[in-house]
Amino acid sequence: MNSIQIHAIQTLPPNCINRGEHGEPKSARYGGVRRARVSSQSWKRAMRKTGFVEQETGQPGAVRSRRLLDHLKEMLPEDKHDLAAQVIKDLYSADTVVLESKPIIDALVREVQTGSDAKAVVKAVATMPQVPDVAVYGRMIADYPSRNVDGALHVAHAISTHASMVDLDYFTAVDDLLPPGDTGAAHLDVAEFQAGTMYRYALLNLDQLHHNLEEPALVAPTVRGVLR
Repeated sequence: MNSIQIHAIQTLPPNCINRGEHGEPKSARYGGVRRARVSSQSWKRAMRKTGFVEQETGQPGAVRSRRLLDHLKEMLPEDKHDLAAQVIKDLYSADTVVLESKPIIDALVREVQTGSDAKAVVKAVATMPQVPDVAVYGRMIADYPSRNVDGALHVAHAISTHASMVDLDYFTAVDDLLPPGDTGAAHLDVAEFQAGTMYRYALLNLDQLHHNLEEPALVAPTVRGVLR
């Protein structure tokens, strides 16, 4: 496998950059101690939203949403809503969070606007080339495996290079419109936080990237975007 391995050290100040279900900073036990952790999903989304791949390639990005049908309905007359619903169901199944390229979403609007058959619309957009965003980050649609894209970028959970204890931050907010002489707080709460120097690791599979991108000239700028 031809690949680029990325090792990065990044120091984070006191933070709760990635929280668990109870609002606590995520952590992992490694090397016999508890360490700070940032999930791969969290950092991958942050990487994608920077737009670096779009900037380097000049290609439109992608949108991840479960509201594609609502978006189409907003762009289409009411008599096309049923067709739009059938197309979304045939492409992604119902109520699914999906990463899709902006050009394909625009094409869906055009094809539904001018068409009358869901199968024809699906056929027209299903073979369109994917943008670098989707080629890098991949896509999984459980009900339609043929539309899955194996992502070329594999990102590990980041963990701190040292043990990291969770501390408590007690904070208050002052009401600017308090009556004279009233010194009470308008709000108070306690939040958990931690700090650490994080070790981050990612692997960019160049063979997979070549496979996902139909235009070879896009490979090099896509790699530059990921590295940035």
